[in-house]
Amino acid sequence: MLKFEDLINKLPHIYIKEKVSSLGKFIRVVLKELQLIEAKKDEVEEQDELNKATGITLDKHGELVRQKRGSFNDEIYRILIKSKIKQNLSGGDINSIIQYIATLFQIPRENITIKESSWGSSDYEPAFYDFNITPESINNIGFPIQDLAIMVKNISAAGVRISFLIEGTFAFSTTDGVVEYSEEGGFDYGTIGAYYNPEEGFFS
Repeated sequence: MLKFEDLINKLPHIYIKEKVSSLGKFIRVVLKELQLIEAKKDEVEEQDELNKATGITLDKHGELVRQKRGSFNDEIYRILIKSKIKQNLSGGDINSIIQYIATLFQIPRENITIKESSWGSSDYEPAFYDFNITPESINNIGFPIQDLAIMVKNISAAGVRISFLIEGTFAFSTTDGVVEYSEEGGFDYGTIGAYYNPEEGFFS
């Protein structure tokens, strides 16, 4: 940031270099304008960085990689732009996909698993895998499941079919951790750890 001394000291010694002098007062007025210009310049430079860009400037970043905003806010749109960039650079291998999703959404790698179809099994299918992620991770990232599934598909290798699964538990029991059986096919007690609302795209 420019300071009064930076400007006044550039003048020859024949001038009175005091803030209270006529010249000093003039420089102080000019200095305020220069500081404002400098602040705006720094703001523009920051907006050039994807992580700091907002609004229309963020839209420009999206246009560069042909990622439309739709109705998403800046935070989600920034993630989509990063995903599109990764899509253009991704090799599509399993480790790269897991590492990218974990890093992008700041979730533990162990919360994400990718299981390929077992060779020789009756349901074997080439170029196919199950993508699994925990419900807690879905809620923490605050990103709709449908869009996450599209993102994973886009950064995967071309021609690969993906089954997008959500790991979790579903059990009824009067005692936590104890499996109960009923010949009547129902229970009077129990809890649900979470349920998925398709309209919202999150677990509750």
